[in-house]
Amino acid sequence: MWVEEATLMGSLIGELEAREAAARARVEALKAELARLTARLEDEREAWSRPRIARETVAEVIMDLGGSGATAPVVGGAEPENPVHPGVRVVGAITVPHWRQGLSAAVLPDVYRDIIEVLPTSRSRCRPSRSCRGSGCPR
Repeated sequence: MWVEEATLMGSLIGELEAREAAARARVEALKAELARLTARLEDEREAWSRPRIARETVAEVIMDLGGSGATAPVVGGAEPENPVHPGVRVVGAITVPHWRQGLSAAVLPDVYRDIIEVLPTSRSRCRPSRSCRGSGCPR
């Protein structure tokens, strides 16, 4: 019986060592994945910060040039992390919110609202040149 217990004890120890080795391998694999994800997170943070820095730099340049008028557009319905200073006019960037049920034309920039007003008055297909003329667009 003592030999039987020793054999059982040996196989139990072997099983525990095998489980320990498997758990250690999983931990090492997770550590490697964590290191990979941490590096990827840093890359994405860098990619995320570049447009913000560019926007801030453009706002500073415009402010230095004495720009005035509209403030920076809101992108995606959320306030920017570091909004452009009030009174800074951002040139060449008009954002339009994604359409969703119940959204009215009042959320659109003036230029787009003007075009929307012209389109229903057209008796035939409205070409871009006609809608521009009707809305007061310079082109």
